[in-house]
Amino acid sequence: MTSDERTDDDLQRARRRLRQVEAELLRREGDAVLREERTRARFDVVERLLALGHAAEADQETATAIAESEALCRDLPGEDRALLLRADAWLLRATTLAEVAAAARDAARERPDEIPDGVPPDPEDAQRLFRAVVDSLDPIRDHGPAPAARLTAAHRQLAVHLEDTGRTDDAFPHLNVALQYAELADREAPGITSNRAALALVHNALGHHYSHTDRLTDARRHHERSLALNEALIRGAETHGEDARYWRECLATDHENLCDLHARSGDRQQALEHSLRCAEIRDALCASPHAPTDLRIQLADAWRDVAELSLDLGRVDDALHRYAVMLDVLRDVAKRRPNDEDAQFRLADGLLVHGYALEDQGRLADALEVFRRALEVDRHLIELSPDEPRWHANTAHCHLCLALILLDSDDEADADEAAEHIEEGLRLLHDQLRRNPNEHGLLRDLAHFHDELAAAHSRVDAIREAIEHHVAAESANVRLIELDGRDQEALADLALTYDSLAELHERLRDLIEATRYGELAIRTEERLCALDPESVEYQTRLVQALLHLARTHSELQRPIEALQALERARTLAARLARLVPRDDHVAGLGAQIERGIGESLREDGRLDEAETVLARSVHRFAALVARTERPQDWFIAQAESLEALAELRLESGRAEQALDDLRLAVQRRREVLAFGPDDPAAARELAQTLETEAEARERLGDMDRAVELRAEAARLFERFGEE
Repeated sequence: MTSDERTDDDLQRARRRLRQVEAELLRREGDAVLREERTRARFDVVERLLALGHAAEADQETATAIAESEALCRDLPGEDRALLLRADAWLLRATTLAEVAAAARDAARERPDEIPDGVPPDPEDAQRLFRAVVDSLDPIRDHGPAPAARLTAAHRQLAVHLEDTGRTDDAFPHLNVALQYAELADREAPGITSNRAALALVHNALGHHYSHTDRLTDARRHHERSLALNEALIRGAETHGEDARYWRECLATDHENLCDLHARSGDRQQALEHSLRCAEIRDALCASPHAPTDLRIQLADAWRDVAELSLDLGRVDDALHRYAVMLDVLRDVAKRRPNDEDAQFRLADGLLVHGYALEDQGRLADALEVFRRALEVDRHLIELSPDEPRWHANTAHCHLCLALILLDSDDEADADEAAEHIEEGLRLLHDQLRRNPNEHGLLRDLAHFHDELAAAHSRVDAIREAIEHHVAAESANVRLIELDGRDQEALADLALTYDSLAELHERLRDLIEATRYGELAIRTEERLCALDPESVEYQTRLVQALLHLARTHSELQRPIEALQALERARTLAARLARLVPRDDHVAGLGAQIERGIGESLREDGRLDEAETVLARSVHRFAALVARTERPQDWFIAQAESLEALAELRLESGRAEQALDDLRLAVQRRREVLAFGPDDPAAARELAQTLETEAEARERLGDMDRAVELRAEAARLFERFGEE
């Protein structure tokens, strides 16, 4: 027997029970106990109808239940049982309204051209019902666990409603009151399962509230309490031979919430353990072939979390295996629901993330196969809903994923196929933009499409093609900003595009154009900072843009302009260092700025000042390398700073001091090359530093060692080239 068949049998039993009570009430008209029993029997019918998805019929029954309970309140004024019955009716009515609204949304999505039978309920109706429960039970709030349990439910659900409608500050007091009533009910009636369950739900709601306000420690405390309560509920159900399935679903959700909190706190190992436990619980719940489809979707989400966290922790084989398990679940769901757009989208999206993981591991043939399957699913989505722009945009993205892999191939046939995918992807996006010229999502997708292609062309030194695509991305982002001048994502993307264009023109030695784009990048970053003056990310990006512009000015032999940009960057970086004093990236930026200033001072002939500043840069990099968890991230920058100081000292005739700097610079260059022995850039940079050290030794008369160093440099240049 399926779960739906069991639920239908339960409904028939509930209806029979209601008819029996109604028949008995005809014989004993006016009996208050029977009247209450009749309404509670009707509650049972409503709950069975909701379980079967019959929200409209359930709504009619709740309206009758409310009328019955209000009549009892009139006949028994002030009596606890009448007030409690009416509170239960109102709470059930609120649940029913939510289901009716959800059914109306589903119908509108599935049958957009169909005129609905009635007007969907006002979302504020539920809030009014919760407040009515609170007000009506206030006179008996101290009458033990029964009113406390209803007040718990009303305050908690009112808080959830307020949070869902963006009124977070208004929600928090209700959650605190709900916790007080829930603890009271559980304390005074500890053996009642529903009270223990209500307490778990309140802790869960408080955990979500603190999570949304970034109070992660408080959030974790409440979710851990919810988890402990649900584990106790499972043990209690098993002891009494009862079905613990619902509590297991709640426990899986607790683990999911804790996974998110630990991941946000940076403890990925703990996050992985919670995600695994969540997946294992849901996997057991889905063992039955009749498990609800929604639960299977949640299982797929859990395996995705496990895969992504495993990948973050460097457990590549585990991650790829978990992605495959996730896809098995999603394929099963898609097979069960071939015309359900959400199910098909989840499968396409799951295939994409699996493809990304394979691509990152260099398994390009496997990634191509996965992206091709994703493309098939996205094309099916277009067939299901030809007028939905998202499916066209997603299909275009699949074409882009395929093109990016094929562009890296030396095979001419692959290059031709890549061009076909690029053409088809751009056609899909432009077709949709002709229909929806101001659709933000499509414009953003078009900008990303061009930026990704530009990056791919840049990697293979196809500079002109890269510039063309970045210019196309610029146009799309500029249009987005024309539509909404406060679109921070578009501004951030535009600034990065300008920065990339500046770099590409530098590579072409078109330094005037590089300067123009560098200045555009700075102005765009300034707009971002004005929109969010407290953003560390935006201020950091502005500092980086100023560094890049200073470098271009130096290339143009404009030391004064370079110094102006660097001095401004120094001021911003100092402010950032005060905001985030232990941030390695900010500390590294500060050291790079000092090196840039030192080099500009040297170009301007101010050698003593230059040496002081370069020495400060060297000192800062040394401190950063000593303290950071990943010193290798800063070896190149440290070596460049040491080399700049050494070259100045050589120029000043102090070869012995320069040699000390160069020894450490060579050591760092060797360490960088050890991480990638076949990296031609790292090898050439080591060779150049070896030659500089050889020069210092020659000036000191150490000719034998100088010859050895020059010979090693020559071997590296011979193997990796001098360009």
